[in-house]
Amino acid sequence: GGGYNKTSAKDNLSYLVNVDNPSAPPLQLLACDLLLEEDENALLLSDIHIWSSRELLDNLLAFLREQKPTHIVFLGDVIDLKGRPDLQETRAFFAALRELGASVFVVKGCSDSDQDDFLSAMDKLALALRVKPILWSKEDDPLSSQTYIDLYRFLRSAKEQLVMKLANGSFVVAEHGHDIVGDVSSPLKAIVEQMEEARRRAHARWLIIGHLHRPFIDEERRVASTGCWAFDDEHETLGTKSEDLMTYVVVHGNGKVELRRWV
Repeated sequence: GGGYNKTSAKDNLSYLVNVDNPSAPPLQLLACDLLLEEDENALLLSDIHIWSSRELLDNLLAFLREQKPTHIVFLGDVIDLKGRPDLQETRAFFAALRELGASVFVVKGCSDSDQDDFLSAMDKLALALRVKPILWSKEDDPLSSQTYIDLYRFLRSAKEQLVMKLANGSFVVAEHGHDIVGDVSSPLKAIVEQMEEARRRAHARWLIIGHLHRPFIDEERRVASTGCWAFDDEHETLGTKSEDLMTYVVVHGNGKVELRRWV
């Protein structure tokens, strides 16, 4: 994704200088991916599960076009690689991102990070209805070719964790959350405690995750969950309710963190 500018590079140079300095404060040892000025913000959302037949993709695209965010952070499970690859859905998703022109950052999730599933999905899209001897006998539709490239770049650019630095020098750490919360059906109190411990280990002001399909924010413990943009299916036990859908988190450069729902 975009958003890695000269200021980010300068800040991360400071990180490299301090990484071997035992007297450096722990926060200085976080290399940041995105710097937010005081009047800027980033929109964080997750668990869209495109290709799953459960996603609210049309709603998501309408939401993004309405909000026109400058920075978008996808916290994993955007594409469901175990689902049925759909070229039209994929094309619509990336066309909307290109139309917005936002800086896009991607974090790995459970359903969109397995390499075997990724290759299988690319095979189904790029080799669909093609007989091998005539693969190169005619050119592909340029729009389809661009979609393959967009999907490849999107998934291959995903990171395990994203670090945002705010105007006051504090850090927000964002990740999918499957390595933090083992059992998503655990009581909320236990989940919050696990998240708070992870936030402390990361020396971050805030920790924000996806994965849970349950949105919440705890300002005292400074942890938040983005919710989701996909219905549960009959085999899932997440217990997603209507109020859990179409939710997102906004991180402001001035330090404010908000949980919102698009209605």
